[in-house]
Amino acid sequence: MQESPFHDSLTEPNHKAIRIGGIRIERFTIPLVYEGRYFLVEPPEGLDMWTIFQFRNGAPLIDCLRSQPWDGRCQVLEDGTIISSENIGDRPLYRIERDSAESRIHVPNGTGFSHLTIDNGRILFGGSDSGTYYEDGDIPIGMYLEADGAMQFRRPTAPEFKALLAE
Repeated sequence: MQESPFHDSLTEPNHKAIRIGGIRIERFTIPLVYEGRYFLVEPPEGLDMWTIFQFRNGAPLIDCLRSQPWDGRCQVLEDGTIISSENIGDRPLYRIERDSAESRIHVPNGTGFSHLTIDNGRILFGGSDSGTYYEDGDIPIGMYLEADGAMQFRRPTAPEFKALLAE
């Protein structure tokens, strides 16, 4: 049996919730931070639910809240695909294809696109399994991906992010 993408530590009392867009999100992971945007996913009942945001002047600027467009910063197609309204050159900043088994995130890099698959608590990147995107503790670990394709795994540490955590 495969392990759940939402590790038991995320449901224990020491795990903090996050408040964004006036909504308290109890269970979440952040598998990706790209170009300053946090890609937060909630346990699905069907398709993954994505909230995508960045910080401007210390406050969250939301692109998508629970897979719904926010202030025109993204669009959601009939099949559930989420596409950024912002482009890098002629390419959307991100595209998330969702189905019942996994989500695929496409982001531009210097030579084309980086493709990540979020599947059952794993990040698959460049054809290889890059590991889990959570860890015991109160804030999950995810992949920080730069536009040039450089990546690292770390916990979100920005003071603005920590200010969103609810007790």
